[in-house]
Amino acid sequence: MSLNMQRFETQLDRTNFQPLNGKADPYDLVASVHGNVGDAHEMMVQAGVLGWQHETVPLYGMDKAGNFYEAPTSTRAIVVPQFPGGPAYFGHGAEGFKFIRPEAVVPLIDAVVAHGNRLTGISPGPVTRFFFDSKLIDITPYSQQARDSVGELIQIRWQLDLGNTGKNSLKFGQNGMRLWCANGCTTAETMGSVSISHDNLASAKIAAVVNRILERGDLGLERWIADARQTITKRMSLDQAMMLWAELFKWSDEKEDRALTIQENQQATLTQLWRSPTQQVTFPDTAWAFFGATTEYLDHEATVKFAGSSREEALARRVVEGNTAVATVKNRAWEMALAI
Repeated sequence: MSLNMQRFETQLDRTNFQPLNGKADPYDLVASVHGNVGDAHEMMVQAGVLGWQHETVPLYGMDKAGNFYEAPTSTRAIVVPQFPGGPAYFGHGAEGFKFIRPEAVVPLIDAVVAHGNRLTGISPGPVTRFFFDSKLIDITPYSQQARDSVGELIQIRWQLDLGNTGKNSLKFGQNGMRLWCANGCTTAETMGSVSISHDNLASAKIAAVVNRILERGDLGLERWIADARQTITKRMSLDQAMMLWAELFKWSDEKEDRALTIQENQQATLTQLWRSPTQQVTFPDTAWAFFGATTEYLDHEATVKFAGSSREEALARRVVEGNTAVATVKNRAWEMALAI
């Protein structure tokens, strides 16, 4: 390890990053990780911060005699042609300025949101800012919960500033609000921050921060994050989905009577969920859409035994209490989505 990286690791050691805000994991891994990673991906697409390819453009000046001259290669304009709204000037730097594309910080964003800290805002610019908020502990002043929470962090905010001005570096930090009185009063607390310069070690330093967050979260989320990225980017057609559902639900041309009716209802419902999903996070025509439609069908549309309850009550009870057979089908659907 180089001396530069050793110093950066020491900087990381001084931080008190708390991926899960010091609490036990309150999230179902599959649902929250994929939901939050999916939300973050969609937000970055909508903000127009993906696909940037910077250019360093020569700068020119005029001397006292009125003659134009080209500035030295140590001073070049940093321009991003793909910036939302049109080409944008970011600042100036040397000819070989190590521009950090937003794609480079995607693993860092994924690690933060996977621990329940949703990406809530993006401000594109020469310094592109990403804002994250944790779940809040709702405190009613002087309540028993408020008294029990005195001394604890009740709100966490992460912020990532990706500066490509030629001067600003990448900065990443976490701040918390600690409850110090049962009346709801809080005090701000810095959990830590790190800065990453624009050099050849930038990618290695970003990876080191990601690893530190995953280590402190201690949930083994690396696999879930990688799987989430795979399923939301892998293209799939409805015909492909129908073939997988045929295998998953054991459809057959030989079925008849009630079995045939159930099969036809499944086909129609799953097709409708594919075309018009009701879930908040959707990625049409992808492996994630296949899995999402499958879980939506099993949780809200599939046939259930009422056993003296309404259909809605029976479905709700199955979701809350769990069902081994349903879980088996979901797990198999997830395996299929990853195998595409």
